[in-house]
Amino acid sequence: TLLGSRAASLTSVMISQLYASPFNDDKKLITFSDNVQDAAHRAGFFGARTWSFNLRTAIQKVIDSKYSTITLADLHSFFTEFWKNRLSETEYITTFIPPNMEWFYDYDHLIAKGTLPERSDLVKQIDNRLHWEILSEYGFDSRIGRTLEKSGCSVAHVIPELFDSACEILFTKLS
Repeated sequence: TLLGSRAASLTSVMISQLYASPFNDDKKLITFSDNVQDAAHRAGFFGARTWSFNLRTAIQKVIDSKYSTITLADLHSFFTEFWKNRLSETEYITTFIPPNMEWFYDYDHLIAKGTLPERSDLVKQIDNRLHWEILSEYGFDSRIGRTLEKSGCSVAHVIPELFDSACEILFTKLS
């Protein structure tokens, strides 16, 4: 299929939809541009945007798999357990490594040789980053862009009873 668009944001949304589709089992994409600088810029932009959209889809899939509410504190451990049980270590790394971590030596080694170097902590570094990204998605980034909250998929909220209790304790200490 050929599709022309000058809007990088619109194209990145389309790419995200194509990559997230269960009908796309051949996730390859070629984009064309009229000069090298534009092509490099768009490739970086598409990579970063696609990664965030795919991460949101993966987070929501974890939430949808649980039939009760999940605390924000537990979501990261549910997320890593869910995906590590479904993907090989290499698939987990290549699926969830953020574009700005692809320069790491261990990732280069994995891509070049097909295995991680001995005593690699790349999975742990990715897990730490994913923990941050999940907290950001439901925290200070929750109102920026096409987030899970703004799209109506899921939202973090405070349990009113716990909030009231914390306010009472705080009020007692402050007065």
